[in-house]
Amino acid sequence: EYGKVHWYGESCSPQNSLHTLIASTHYSDQLSGATAWYNIRPTNPQWHNDIDSYCTQNGIRYLPKILPEYTYIYYMRAPDSGGELELETGDIIKCIPNRLVKFPCSLSHRVRPYKGNRVSIGIIWWYDLPEIYGDISEKDTAVVERIWEIEDAERIKKGSK
Repeated sequence: EYGKVHWYGESCSPQNSLHTLIASTHYSDQLSGATAWYNIRPTNPQWHNDIDSYCTQNGIRYLPKILPEYTYIYYMRAPDSGGELELETGDIIKCIPNRLVKFPCSLSHRVRPYKGNRVSIGIIWWYDLPEIYGDISEKDTAVVERIWEIEDAERIKKGSK
């Protein structure tokens, strides 16, 4: 479950510390639930935005009726050097353990190159989850695949042949 996406339904009660963290970021009764994932990123990650990462499969965008508003990043461990969050706005956010950062989901961002071990948890609250994740409701907790990582791995494999 560590390398997957965790779904936490809006009407669930926290069952563990990850759920408690997710619940602490809840901001509207209209939300159906949140996805959360552990980020142990490559040491030199690329620019991306979380809408495209979550809502695109095989090059096709599966957008929900209402797009999520925010990405939250909770820093668990800072690297030895580097690892700042860089937003397309030019803002640079230092990775400090126990810091919670919020920014618009649609903003492109990346983690600057770093050395050491950088660990964070990403959280996005959804009004409705894209259909590519199946039929998950506000009453459920679930664990689903990271579609973007599966597709990234397939692209790399094809490129190496």
